[in-house]
Amino acid sequence: MRIKTIRKALIGIGLLLCAAVLLGWLFRSQIRDVSNKYRSERLFAQAEAAFLEEDWANATRLGTAAHYLDTRNSRIDLLVARALLKQRDPSSVVWWERVLDQPDLPVDELRTVTRAILRQGKVEVGLPFLNRLVQADGDNPETQRLWLYSLARQGRMGSAEAYAEQVNLPITGQEPEPSYEVANLSLAVATADAGETNKLASLLSRKGEWALLQQLMERQLAEDPDNPEYLVKLIGAYYYAGNPTPLAPLVERLAPRSLETQPVWESFVSYLRLLIDGYEAEHHQRLESLLASYPEIFEYRLVLGLSFLLNGQQGLAQGLARDMPDVPLSTARHLRVLAMLLGMPGDELLRPEERDQLLPRERYLMSLHGVN
Repeated sequence: MRIKTIRKALIGIGLLLCAAVLLGWLFRSQIRDVSNKYRSERLFAQAEAAFLEEDWANATRLGTAAHYLDTRNSRIDLLVARALLKQRDPSSVVWWERVLDQPDLPVDELRTVTRAILRQGKVEVGLPFLNRLVQADGDNPETQRLWLYSLARQGRMGSAEAYAEQVNLPITGQEPEPSYEVANLSLAVATADAGETNKLASLLSRKGEWALLQQLMERQLAEDPDNPEYLVKLIGAYYYAGNPTPLAPLVERLAPRSLETQPVWESFVSYLRLLIDGYEAEHHQRLESLLASYPEIFEYRLVLGLSFLLNGQQGLAQGLARDMPDVPLSTARHLRVLAMLLGMPGDELLRPEERDQLLPRERYLMSLHGVN
């Protein structure tokens, strides 16, 4: 009797073991996933601790191991991406690509990796990063400068006025253009209020209506005489009309460092200062400092090159223009003049009508350096 009982018990145990083996085989993938996820979480916790201790290499090693155990955990991918970026490892780009669609990315680090990609000239690679950065932090001036830099690398810059104004606009979209008829532009200028000024100024700039733009800005400056935006636009209107007489007093009206947060505007005004005053050591040092602060703003390279040129250092001037993207005909006129003075390659960079609007100082410098 006892033997039969033992036999039945053994058979039952055997059946249970067989069932367990069968279930284990049937659910082996799920069991492995659970086990790997547990091990991955443990490694991830260790990687996080290493990251907080600024042990970037160990954080990368542990995070990578955790990733291979759980390839769908975006938290792990982001940690590895950040750790590699801290080490300035180029492979961080691959890891950042994996997390671009994740919410709440660290914006400053995303901007750093985006800037690094764009500075290497890899615009196509950098555009998804830049688009994500614009989505996350489009109002930040640093983000806007990167966007403008990418446009410059692609040769997609518009007119001087439109290009400069973008620095003050959210990059997520362009505001609709006002529907003024050409015949009504004078009336629009005479009746525009402060809220309409920027849109109307953009339209006048695109149409080359410099006299009307001068009137518009003079009206606004009568109400707000120290507004640097209005002053720069008025300066631009006189410059593009080829009228040098008002430029010096208008440039003088700009308060020191009033354009510090607007590097595109400041580079334009710096160009005019060089035309008006010639080479000045203090101004030259300021340009070097600006280029160091904003290396992605290529206008500073060109303006600094002119400063070297005016100081008789032609080799240094032309050296700054090497390896720069071509300057298309759609670029602001003063930048094309600079490109010609610094010997940058290119076909005809000035339209015939633009040559008639060059400032006397520009004509003199071009003739002095054999630029046609």
